[in-house]
Amino acid sequence: MSVSREDVEWAGTVLAGRINRTPTLRAPDLGVYLKAELFQKTGSFKARGAFNRLTALTPEERERGVVTWSAGNHAQAVAWAAAEAGVDCLVQMWQTASAFKVERARSYGATVDVSSPDPAVAYDRTLEVVEREGRLFVHPHSDP
Repeated sequence: MSVSREDVEWAGTVLAGRINRTPTLRAPDLGVYLKAELFQKTGSFKARGAFNRLTALTPEERERGVVTWSAGNHAQAVAWAAAEAGVDCLVQMWQTASAFKVERARSYGATVDVSSPDPAVAYDRTLEVVEREGRLFVHPHSDP
């Protein structure tokens, strides 16, 4: 799957005013530059993808709501983006998820299900919710 220049430019307009512009820091010993996404509201780059995906929802998808599967940064990002978009959000986590991250996702208005004993069961429950309720699955890493 490829991403076009137009896709990138569209994403820039979606993100403008919603997320922080984060610095790029030079790491000379590594020979690379590091993007300091820890300065985002949710502490990671995941907000970029979440806002892009939620902005692209059709009216029918917005009405049905979204579900995601994550015990961390993606959960928080989708919960925040859904709140900003006025979309109902369900997050499937598991029993050993960080209490801080569970609370952060809830603080954005998401319903958080932590009844799964492990990630595999939470993933299966996510797919069941999609089938049963018609929610859109906002995947943590497999969405353009």
